[in-house]
Amino acid sequence: MKKLFIVLLAAFVFAVVSPTKSEAKVMYDGAEVVKGQTGKMTFKKDIKVYKKNPDGSFDSLVVKRNNFFKTYDIEKYDGKTFYQMGQYRVQATDLVVFKEVPIDIRSSFYNNPVYVMINHQGVKIPVQYQDIAYGQPLIVGKREEVCTGPKSSLVSIEKGKLNYHYCAGDIEGG
Repeated sequence: MKKLFIVLLAAFVFAVVSPTKSEAKVMYDGAEVVKGQTGKMTFKKDIKVYKKNPDGSFDSLVVKRNNFFKTYDIEKYDGKTFYQMGQYRVQATDLVVFKEVPIDIRSSFYNNPVYVMINHQGVKIPVQYQDIAYGQPLIVGKREEVCTGPKSSLVSIEKGKLNYHYCAGDIEGG
């Protein structure tokens, strides 16, 4: 009876722990893409990357050339661009080769994606005198369907890039 109990317990544990369904990996440019990833980068030579500690000090790490790293955020401060790689970040220079993961691949991780302005300064469209504020949702649709009213806008994905279109009567901007 004891052996039967152990066998049944082992079968139960195996059934609970073993995966029921394997999900297909999403690949781009020879590497797996994960949810939240914005791009991948390599370095032309060995380079230091930095992590800011809670006390304000920095830790550095040397990464080797031609190794690729996933990037999760792109930040801009004082006219400089920084790529976030988990806890570490690196400034964009001629030694950094960055490839953006197309938006259609990034949005495939979500069931019903909503596109939102993530530029902290927002975007000002001078011809139409409209501000698109940080956090504002953007409407996704076909240009012909959305550009019918006096003031309307949409987001389209063309060749892996996210494009914003504004319509004012017969005038279009993008």
